[in-house]
Amino acid sequence: MAPAREKTKPPAAEVNGEQTRTNAAADDFSTVKRLYEGKRDEEGYQRWEEEPPAEMQEIAARKTQRKAHPVVLRYVKSVDESGDKVFRLHSLVVQSEALKDMLRDILADYPGADQYGIHTDEPTFEPPFQPFYHRWDRFEAYVNSAHSSRDVQLLHSIIDAELQPIRSQVASLTRHEGYITFNLLWTLYCPGSLIFGRLRGADHVFVAKRTKKRQMPMGGPLLLDIMLDCIDFDGVKFGRCEETISIMEYIGEQRISSLITHPLEYHPDRTGLMKRLSARGDRYLNLAKGGYHQYNGLMYQANHFEPSWEDGRIVIDCAGFVKQNPYHCTPCRALQDAEQQPPPQSANSNVPAASQGGNAEADAGDDTITNTLSMDVVKEPELTDEQKCMTRSVVRGFSLTQKKWAEFQVDDITNIVWNEDAFSKLVMPQARKRLIRALIREQSIPGQKQSFDDIIQGKGQGLIMLLSGPPGTGKTLTGESIADALRLPLYYVTASELGDRIEDIEKSLTKVFSLAHRWHSVVLIDEADAFLEKRTDEMSPEARERSKRVAAFLRLLEYYKGTLLLTTNRSQMAFDDAFASRIHLRLFFRELDAETRKQIWHNFLSNLLPTSAAKEQVNFDALAAIEINGREIKNVVKMARLLAKSEREELSYSHIRDVMEVMEITLGEGRTGAGGS
Repeated sequence: MAPAREKTKPPAAEVNGEQTRTNAAADDFSTVKRLYEGKRDEEGYQRWEEEPPAEMQEIAARKTQRKAHPVVLRYVKSVDESGDKVFRLHSLVVQSEALKDMLRDILADYPGADQYGIHTDEPTFEPPFQPFYHRWDRFEAYVNSAHSSRDVQLLHSIIDAELQPIRSQVASLTRHEGYITFNLLWTLYCPGSLIFGRLRGADHVFVAKRTKKRQMPMGGPLLLDIMLDCIDFDGVKFGRCEETISIMEYIGEQRISSLITHPLEYHPDRTGLMKRLSARGDRYLNLAKGGYHQYNGLMYQANHFEPSWEDGRIVIDCAGFVKQNPYHCTPCRALQDAEQQPPPQSANSNVPAASQGGNAEADAGDDTITNTLSMDVVKEPELTDEQKCMTRSVVRGFSLTQKKWAEFQVDDITNIVWNEDAFSKLVMPQARKRLIRALIREQSIPGQKQSFDDIIQGKGQGLIMLLSGPPGTGKTLTGESIADALRLPLYYVTASELGDRIEDIEKSLTKVFSLAHRWHSVVLIDEADAFLEKRTDEMSPEARERSKRVAAFLRLLEYYKGTLLLTTNRSQMAFDDAFASRIHLRLFFRELDAETRKQIWHNFLSNLLPTSAAKEQVNFDALAAIEINGREIKNVVKMARLLAKSEREELSYSHIRDVMEVMEITLGEGRTGAGGS
């Protein structure tokens, strides 16, 4: 047999760019000739043979012979407990078409069935044959059905012999008190069954999906990862998501009910648990869509191993969380056993979401703003009680105290107790309070289109107020109290938090303004002097940096559509001309006089002193004569309360005088007027 040989020339001559052929019959050009790779010759040319090499023919023959068997068992060398060399079953390969049909039937809804190749030419399974263990009832039903065959019965006998010892051990361990070994732990988590588990310190009910053993790095312990399904909200729709709980390898047996996660049937109070989790599920469905709330508990930040404590106000905003942490929240899958929910009705940011606690619209004449967020409307799914128990224990949102995105426990979220008296008790002229309240209220009504716009559309639609005056005269308190009076979120930030570099400042301000507009919140930038200073023609590095900072601030200010309050302690500073023209209202806060200090003392103490007699003992004129600001008055009252609490007494004027004596020494005699009596 003459070998074919690679040529460096084309196999057919070309004349004027057209290939010529011999006068052979046309049928010769309609057949296919196969050549097989051979060895290269001495000159390195590839040889092509008309017959496949002998070793390849042997492999093909063995493969054809193997295909004649419905099941192939693969064995590997191993060592038994006594140290003797043995063969151990490594895998089982299914080749019969009848068996493949059977596998696709009994494993149709088995999570991860595709990893066994049930839709391929050779489905392959390895001990301990988990799919067959968890679907054994279906397997036996198929064996006894009209679809059964000799191949099906053969496979059943093989798998039965492998699983019988496992079933016997599990039955023996769980028969009385319910124990299990680590090696048999996987048998508890049948895909589709209800599973109890504790995650982030809270009880949950999940649906089991699959298990997988995993070795920790650097020779660490062996873990069993249990993948579980729960119901979540991904910012667009409600659906199923996956959580993982891991159990570390243990020696001997453990009581099943003591495991961090176990089948629901082993829980000692299943009825009480389901009742509690169903009620929590109702709250989750309401909270997940968004709102402004009070929180006191642990918050869980993305990519942080340890939670941190939060005691303050939060904004629940899952869509915002997902945007900032795209890898921490995967899109939800469709709800099973429930009607698929339609997509959000609108992406219009002017459509309000659910109000806090389901409150109705404000009564006529009430000028508070309904606590709504400008998020997409999401239809709440109709869940069964069982599905409500499967909802997550946390919702995603933003801590206004720590300025961090995190997850918050549903059980630790409460409605805000609004301090509606704070603004009314604010010591300032009524005309000023009336104007502030009216301006901020009208600016912050969700969905209200601005009737007045700049020549350039979208510019100049914000409301900017500058509050200037000495420390402790009520500037910050004005912003905090008006936000509470109108029930609006307050995004409080100091100028130093925004960064030092121009790039950081622009990035931080853009984020603050974007979130504030989304949440209809009032932004309060405290000590904003760095953004207000007048630009000059100086060429020093400090002057150029100041000019860039002010320019960046003014540029972002042009397109902000919300309410912005700026405070400064420098009443006489020279403001930049461009900024001065953008201020809608400038409020001056003067040093407190005696009458104002008296009113502040009275506001702080009127609700704290236990009896009328105790109030009559207070010499408000003497206290007002001491020249301290409002913040220092607040600190005196706070220390007096702590002193009274430490001595287990009701707050009295004597505690205030004791604290004042210490403060007089600390502050210096130049700060005091008439002494207390």
